[in-house]
Amino acid sequence: MTTQSGESSASADPACRELTALVGEYNRALNQGPAPFDLRRAEHLYKRDESFMAYDLSPPTAGYAGWKSYEAAWYRIMANYASFYLAPNDDLRIGRRGDAAWTSFSFKVWGERRGGQRYDAEGRATLIWVREGGNWRITHEHVSTPRAPLAPAPTG
Repeated sequence: MTTQSGESSASADPACRELTALVGEYNRALNQGPAPFDLRRAEHLYKRDESFMAYDLSPPTAGYAGWKSYEAAWYRIMANYASFYLAPNDDLRIGRRGDAAWTSFSFKVWGERRGGQRYDAEGRATLIWVREGGNWRITHEHVSTPRAPLAPAPTG
């Protein structure tokens, strides 16, 4: 883990240790295997109000403003999967300034879509956290996939 906290090193910073544990909990909650997808396994990690914002792999490109729109979209999207496995890579980065923090990491997902088609992909997640009432909550989530560079245009 690389930490970019301006306050102290990761090993000495209780907030960074707490955020490391929360990211682990996030990944375990989303690694749902063959079970029907249940966002309730992870929702306690989120700031579930209208200030929440997410940009995901799926449309809309304007993202999801507010918890209710995100929650509805997740169930609609995850209904397409018969199994969903997620494994984070060992590249967690944490930054923090007071009661705001950001974490980023890459991951692998695999499983089977409804209808039997297998999938295997890589992605990245950046989570922005705020601490309110002593608890860290995700207020912004951005998930993306690495893209291959565009091929150069053919020349004449």
